[in-house]
Order: sequence, then C-alpha cells, then structure tokens
Amino acid sequence: VRLRPDDMRIRTGISYVNFTKEPWLTPALNDISTKLVATESTGSQLFSQLEGSREVTVLFTPFYADVMAEICEQFSPKIMKQDLVSLVIHIPAEYLEEKGFLYYVVKQLNYFWVNIIELYTTQTELSVLISKEDITAAMNILA
Repeated sequence: VRLRPDDMRIRTGISYVNFTKEPWLTPALNDISTKLVATESTGSQLFSQLEGSREVTVLFTPFYADVMAEICEQFSPKIMKQDLVSLVIHIPAEYLEEKGFLYYVVKQLNYFWVNIIELYTTQTELSVLISKEDITAAMNILA
C-alpha cells in the first residue's frame, strides 16, 4: 500500500471529549448538532458524536467550543483533550475493497510510536486523530 501526499490532508484544532453514557447526554448532544450548522462564512466544521454501549465521545472544532463547554458543565467528562490534529486519508479507489487497508495504516503508525487517539471513517476517508507532535512522523510514515 502506498499513499500519495495528495491523498492526505491535515485538519487542526480538534477537541476530543469522552463521557460516561448517561440518559440525558445524547439528547443534549443531538440538540447541538441540530441547532448549530456551519455555513459558508464559518467554513468547514467538525462535530462528530460516537456512541458506544458505555461511553460517548465527541470530536469538534472551535465553532462548537462554547456549547460543548456548557455540556461539560452539565455532564462531567472522563477525558478532554484539545488542539489535536486529524490526518484525513482519502482512500484511493484501488484500495476501497482491499482487505487489510485499515490494519496497514494502524500498524504502520503504531510501529513508529504514533499514538492514535481515535479513528473515524466514511466510505472513502479514514481520519486518524493524533497529537500535533506526531503529525510530521505520521505523514512521513504513510507517504
């Protein structure tokens, strides 16, 4: 597997908050995503809510910082990290059906001690949330 530099881009300023799953947390988070919508003037924004059976993780850009601060006052976070970086990998068409592509990326980053905080995907993109200190190594490893 070989990725080209134009298959990757960097998204900065991401915050990561992890909560223990509580009954009123999900409706409060859903309220945020329906009320605050990025526009052309605010640019591309990120608000991603990932729910497991025991916890909820939210990834967001500064556009959502004020409302997330209110949520954190109501529901105590287990973990909160700010100013993280996402390495967004566009998965080339030839790798969309390739078995082991995700494993390859994670293995390469792990082998060179890049700490993966979170992974999130779409059909054609893999986003790897890491600290700013690891971004240069991650780009060099995968390119």
